[in-house]
Formats: sequence, structure tokens, C-alpha cells
Amino acid sequence: MSTAPISRAKAQITMAAAAVIFLGGTAYGAQLLTAKSDPAADGPTCEPRTVKAGEDVTSNLVTVNVYNASQRSGLANRVNINLQRNGFLGGHIGNADDVLDKDVQGNAVAIVTADKDDPQVKLVAEQFK
Repeated sequence: MSTAPISRAKAQITMAAAAVIFLGGTAYGAQLLTAKSDPAADGPTCEPRTVKAGEDVTSNLVTVNVYNASQRSGLANRVNINLQRNGFLGGHIGNADDVLDKDVQGNAVAIVTADKDDPQVKLVAEQFK
């Protein structure tokens, strides 16, 4: 008795199945690659909320943009991650060349705001004692 023909048939079936899976995956990947984006994803990433007088402002209501004015690479990203661990919403991350004055030192923290008495600003400032 010889089992070679059966093994060869199994190998051919396996190769055919692998080819079908490969071609199907390639077609599906090409479809995903050329598909239009979801219109819901193009909308705003947050919604404005009004906090009533006397109500506490919590970190999960505050979006913070972090800009790096130092020479240390990746510092803004690390600060953003730490703020998110404290419940803040992550905003833009980048270099501070266009946002901060040139006289801000690399070891300083500067909070850029139009209203220093804003409770959101005070909450963020508490993170940098």
C-alpha cells in the first residue's frame, strides 16, 4: 500500500486553500486601503460643556495642549501621557516654537491662557508643583 497519493492530494488541497485565503485577504486589504473614511470620524473629538457656578471642574472636562520648548525630544508626549493618567483629555502635542515666547526656559512650565483665573487653568497648574 502506498500513501503518497493521499499525502500529495492533501498538500494540493492545503495549497489551494492557502491561495484562496491569500487572494481573499489581498482583495479585502485593497478594499480597506481605498475605502473612504468614516464621516463620523471627521467631526469634533470633544464637545463643549458648561459647568455651573459652584460646580467642581474635574480633569475629565479639561483638554490640554502640550508644547515642548526644551531641547529634550519627546518631552511633550511624556507630559501629555502623565496628564492623561491624571484624567485630563489629550490635545495637541508639538514643539513650542510658534506658541511660546523665546525667553521661556527649558526647565520651566508655562501655561498659556487668556484668563489666569479660569478654574481649568488652576487645575492644570496644580499638576506642576
